Amino acid sequence: MPNYKIQLDAFFISHRHNYFGHKDKTPSSHETFMPDTIDCVTQKGIVGDRFYDLKKNYDGQVTFVNSEVVDLIQEQHDKSKVKAELFRRNIMISGVNVIELIGKQFEIDGVVFEGVKHCAPCHWMDVSMGKGVMKLMKGRGGLRVRVLKGGRLKLGETQLLCNDSLAFEMTQALSRPKLP
Repeated sequence: MPNYKIQLDAFFISHRHNYFGHKDKTPSSHETFMPDTIDCVTQKGIVGDRFYDLKKNYDGQVTFVNSEVVDLIQEQHDKSKVKAELFRRNIMISGVNVIELIGKQFEIDGVVFEGVKHCAPCHWMDVSMGKGVMKLMKGRGGLRVRVLKGGRLKLGETQLLCNDSLAFEMTQALSRPKLP
């Protein structure tokens, strides 16, 4: 099984929703926590996160975003407003393009995930970080996954195992036909 050297750069957990379910309302201001470790539970998600055990077979039990994409958007936008926690993704990762993991099973430190679909950006990107961020994120908003086998992840360098070869440029956007 091919393995890829990756870095788990940051974890983001929020107990409550700031944007989800707030259409046409003011966002909430629930705190985002940045722990050094997270516990992923089979078919439930991350312990303590707002999407934990939301519903059976939920496609966004955990979300990933590429650090390289966050860096690119910070370079092309107002870096002081574009903070990693505002992307509202759970895991910030570098070393492999998460978009390539759509439709694939992969493993990190014994935790097995199924890449379900693109984590499409929404209008809250512009609200929370400034006009134009949603457009920059289009096609590179991250990955929604299910947890197939739980375990603990910790920040730092590790390996991602996947049966498929991965070769995309880190910041390459999805083409239009694959977007949700």
